[in-house]
Amino acid sequence: MAIEVVNFILTVVVLALGVLVYNRDRSMVALLIGIAFGIFAVSHLMELLNLTTQLATVIIVIRIIAYLLAIYALFRLWQQR
Repeated sequence: MAIEVVNFILTVVVLALGVLVYNRDRSMVALLIGIAFGIFAVSHLMELLNLTTQLATVIIVIRIIAYLLAIYALFRLWQQR
């Protein structure tokens, strides 16, 4: 249970930092990565609420979406260089 709490807290921190950086610099990449981690936070919250057995497929889909969003954000950053 402790690892799920740590994962949840850290993903929420990354979400908050992504939003803060976006508000300061208008960095879409920071916002997209923050949102991706916010989506991860939802999946970690579902684990904390013991919903993994009932919603395992949903959690997998949520995490795939978050990974794809992070990949897209990094791809955009790569294209800028």
